Amino acid sequence: MKPAADRSRPFKPPLWVCPRCGKRFATPNMAHSCQSRTIDEQFAGRPRARELFEAYRGAVESLGPVTLVLNKTAIAFMTRVRFAGCQPRRDHLRTTLWLKRRVESARFARVDFYGHNDWVYTIDLRDEAEIDGELMTLLREARAVGDQEHLRGRSREVSRQAARSADRP
Repeated sequence: MKPAADRSRPFKPPLWVCPRCGKRFATPNMAHSCQSRTIDEQFAGRPRARELFEAYRGAVESLGPVTLVLNKTAIAFMTRVRFAGCQPRRDHLRTTLWLKRRVESARFARVDFYGHNDWVYTIDLRDEAEIDGELMTLLREARAVGDQEHLRGRSREVSRQAARSADRP
């Protein structure tokens, strides 16, 4: 007899791993660049952006463990999916957050809507003092998106279906 499925936790399929570069994605065959750079290469000649990155990274990591995903021109923070990121600029850090709702704030340099309640917010970080309570609240919310917490309700039905199929001979 098979053990009962744990219905208290949402079912999340395993991440797809690119066979060329090893990057992980929630969606199989996700379009991406396999190119990567080190953190030092990302910030070469941009010491102020590096200082801001270290402060931003500290804020993100204070919410729990993350994986850094280094790309050719950007760095992403990932739990299950990429939920925040940054691009070094000459004297500042361009940061992004993925949220599942519309937020109004004067600090956003750009707001992009991708449908299905997917909003990406861009903030140009110029000073460590900008990593304040408002930004930390947004980062916590973005991390929940990275953990795919928004799938919790939908995932219960997927879990039930998986459990029913696992019970079949």
